Amino acid sequence: MKTIHVLLGFHSHEPFWELEHHFMNNVGADVSYDYYPVTNYFLKNFPESGPLHDYLLNMAYDLNIPVWLDASNEMYEQLATYRPQAYTRLIEGFQSGFVHSVLTHAHHVHTSLATPFEHIQEIESNQTFLENRMHLSRPHHEGVFSPEASYRNDMLKTYRENGIDYVIFPNVESRGTPYTVREHVTDLEYFPYWITDEDGNYVLALPVNTNISEKIWQALETGGLDVIQTQSEHAYDHQAAIDHYKNLIYEECAQAPDGGLLLYASDFEFMGLAHAALPLIHETWRQIYEENRYDIRMWDPSSYVETMSQEHLSTISFDRVSWGPAHSPVFRFDGFYPSIDSPEATIYQSYPFIFWRTGTIFTHLVKYLYEYFLESPPYLKPERHTALPPRRFRELPSEEQLALHNLLLKRACNWGWIVTEDRGRWIYVHLYEITRLVEEHASSPHASLDARGQEIVDSWRELLRFDLSRRLEHTHHAVEQTYLDTDTSLDSAHAMHLFSLIQEARALAYEAFDILSSHLDADNVPLSSLQQVSLTLSQLLDKLTRVYDVNQPYVERLAAHKNGHIYFEKPQLPDFLQRLDSPYL
Repeated sequence: MKTIHVLLGFHSHEPFWELEHHFMNNVGADVSYDYYPVTNYFLKNFPESGPLHDYLLNMAYDLNIPVWLDASNEMYEQLATYRPQAYTRLIEGFQSGFVHSVLTHAHHVHTSLATPFEHIQEIESNQTFLENRMHLSRPHHEGVFSPEASYRNDMLKTYRENGIDYVIFPNVESRGTPYTVREHVTDLEYFPYWITDEDGNYVLALPVNTNISEKIWQALETGGLDVIQTQSEHAYDHQAAIDHYKNLIYEECAQAPDGGLLLYASDFEFMGLAHAALPLIHETWRQIYEENRYDIRMWDPSSYVETMSQEHLSTISFDRVSWGPAHSPVFRFDGFYPSIDSPEATIYQSYPFIFWRTGTIFTHLVKYLYEYFLESPPYLKPERHTALPPRRFRELPSEEQLALHNLLLKRACNWGWIVTEDRGRWIYVHLYEITRLVEEHASSPHASLDARGQEIVDSWRELLRFDLSRRLEHTHHAVEQTYLDTDTSLDSAHAMHLFSLIQEARALAYEAFDILSSHLDADNVPLSSLQQVSLTLSQLLDKLTRVYDVNQPYVERLAAHKNGHIYFEKPQLPDFLQRLDSPYL
């Protein structure tokens, strides 16, 4: 009987939205927004008797298998606050050996936006939370799941120096990722392999199996869930979903060599569909065990790494890799991004971090401001974060505020996948707070940016022109077409209100450009001008956020018309980057 090794795990970060709303409502009257009152993710989606983590524990206990979990500090914090009994049960699951920890970034910072120091800061904060708050011991082999399974080759040295033995890695075979085989011994799709850099640093990569991880969405759709549009549940056929998913797993078992690995990894919350997805996973594996067609051996990551690190495995090198995009296309502000299995997906070979690329200009700008105006960069000690949940930002010491704003600005979900106007608004409020705090503590707050700083601001201005013009165009088209629909619930009064919001947003865009251009032309860009522009842009995106009011009956029609407008446009960002040719983008 063929032996198949299985690692079953989840990456959890979704409930961070509440932290941002706390932040938005507590930074001060000058920039406070109380639009969209937030309902906590756990309170909204799960009763006390059934949070996600109970599903996870029940599956592990029922099947008598280990599962792994990585989670941001904020996810653990909210679980402890809103579902303390579930939090206690989860800790018991860790302590009993049914749940195993994998480290991740404490604030969900994306690897393309983080410095090596920030990478380790993020991992240490997560590690400290597990040890000091949850009282968990470290596994023999420490591993990392970087947000969006995104990795850079230059991080391997930092990982090795800080005791990281393995990473949960995208499947390079199924994603067309450029890589170089240094030594070919074992199959790269069904066995772990060593990833290395030019200096000989190496880490074990555990490849995610694309089919059983990403194609679980196909099984949910087969069962009757609409996972792309409304994500609402219709007449859901649980058994049909199980049959589909079981066939996917059996196909992979048949393809895998004897002793091969099937690693399942996905976002734990399943974009709000976990109530269907987790029971699907549970029941499918239960039936596979009962049918006994393969010798299925479930592992925790540390034990599996202990076994496989003694084996002679393949070695590869790579530059950058990510598991984005998925097998579904993505509608972004600059165009329609094809799914990974599309013939047009070659864009991701040249730009594996394209979804997070626009965030790089902000990281350059903030890094410059800290270096140019402050005596030393702000640093948030890991134990400090776990001791004080940062709910009221302006009550924290200034250095901690600056450190937190820098990290939260770099969250993967602020930039990746679908960049909504609401998330974009957060970015500019973070930048507003950063410029305000830097101005308060700068040795020369009224000094103008030097030549390098002005180059960064000039590139930022061009990115804003590119980004905002497209957002305004798509939003205007969406409102116009929704109003023209014969069966729309958008009446003329509401339509005029939405057009008015768009016009106000357009005026704010001109205001921001005028401020930047006048100061750049005068070769004099003070901190106060960046603060003013950040506030203006946050107000602009607040206007657009109000257009897509989730409480209105026509909002889905608006989104559909916006996506329909984007659908016929190929991604424009790569061409823009080549034209601009800026070292800061």
